[in-house]
Amino acid sequence: MLRNPSSSGGSIHYSLNQFQYEIKPGESQTLEQDRRWVVKFDNGLGQTVETVLEPGKYLFEVSPDSGWQLSQAAATAQP
Repeated sequence: MLRNPSSSGGSIHYSLNQFQYEIKPGESQTLEQDRRWVVKFDNGLGQTVETVLEPGKYLFEVSPDSGWQLSQAAATAQP
């Protein structure tokens, strides 16, 4: 799952296996684990970021210093 937290303050455009998408703050996109997924996007500072997704949850985050990033969310323990 890809998620853009509502606190991010903006939308991000990205490609997912060559298809173009936009994800707005507070939105998420769920992916089937039936293929290799590659996400590509411009970090807003002129650099292209490419990430091969492993199963799990990912968050788009943005900061003035590093621009947009995609990081895997920490797994939560189940009781």
